[in-house]
Amino acid sequence: MRSTRCLAELVANSHEQRQPLLLDTQLLLWWAVEPERLPAVVAGHLADPLQPLTLSVVSLWEVAIKASLGRADFQVDATALRLGLLGQGFQELPIRAEHALAVQQLPWIHRDPHRCAEDFVFDRLLVVQAQLEGLRLLSADRQLAAYGDHVQAVNERSRELLSHPAPSAAAS
Repeated sequence: MRSTRCLAELVANSHEQRQPLLLDTQLLLWWAVEPERLPAVVAGHLADPLQPLTLSVVSLWEVAIKASLGRADFQVDATALRLGLLGQGFQELPIRAEHALAVQQLPWIHRDPHRCAEDFVFDRLLVVQAQLEGLRLLSADRQLAAYGDHVQAVNERSRELLSHPAPSAAAS
């Protein structure tokens, strides 16, 4: 839950420009369903009422597809997730044609033979949305950090944000 601060403090700090956060689907699910799994540093950002938060339709699409498979280990209603996150102050980001088209320019630097190909579609769309919309994507997937400045991975063990490689590393 996001905490509220007194109006005077909000007005006094309103001149601060914070980069909006975009959480990957895993972090969104932890926030909504298993908040105890959410790294403290991420929870701190989410609790800050001055921190702009973004919910991508990409994540809703991913959750809806996984829920439609009927797996016993995935019982999340995408509609309830959306309503809950919007109620927490997340701003919804649609998938635009520019996002879809930019995916073709994104290098294939994060393939995992143990994950299905569909997972990469969602990850790549989130990366492109972060790049084009000026967002900071926080991800539980360390490999995504190789995409550069707009992506920051979360270290689950230490519960910290990891720095990302230099942008030139993403191009190689």
